Amino acid sequence: MIGIDALVRQRLMMDFEKRSIKVEDALKPIKSYPGEIVVVAQLRRGQLI
Repeated sequence: MIGIDALVRQRLMMDFEKRSIKVEDALKPIKSYPGEIVVVAQLRRGQLI
């Protein structure tokens, strides 16, 4: 279990086929692949939305 505050400036990568989850630095650029779904969160009033 990861607290929401731990994900600020982090990228949560979930690979359902490989059954893996990674937390990465969101400032590092990544390549986008066909079939990927990208959900961008924003910090509002101290909450990650």
